[in-house]
Amino acid sequence: MENDSQADVSETGSVDKDVSAESGSGRYGDSDVRNEEDSSDGQFKMRPHVRDRFRPGAVKDVIHGVLREELAGKVYAETDPSLLSSSIAQRVKRKVMELGFPRYKYVVQVILGEQLGAGVRTGTRCLWDADCDNYASDVYIGDSIFCMAVVFAFFAY
Repeated sequence: MENDSQADVSETGSVDKDVSAESGSGRYGDSDVRNEEDSSDGQFKMRPHVRDRFRPGAVKDVIHGVLREELAGKVYAETDPSLLSSSIAQRVKRKVMELGFPRYKYVVQVILGEQLGAGVRTGTRCLWDADCDNYASDVYIGDSIFCMAVVFAFFAY
């Protein structure tokens, strides 16, 4: 299934300043056993249990917190956009992995730019399973800087 997601950020600056992506994977540990053999007949589960599904609301809260902590009081001219966007992507990925969604792989995309009063529109297309895969995003707009972070979560079969 193909999914289109768009984020419209009004009153923001140019987006060509920096784009950073970071990918990662969910944890493969003892907690995965309940997903693989959750039924009484010991069959492998191709879908996550309801309690183990990716929750966009919880991930949006994580993204929101990281963006506020990293960007509060920052001035665009004083920051190195590539280092800052990489740092944000890594921190978001680490905190999302700590939420413990078993057998999920993550891709984190961060767009950072100077706030100049123009508008920005982004779009993303990907093929995924609409029953298991999902995404979460959040936007930070400051006096001189804007940032959008998106986490894509894919269930590993």
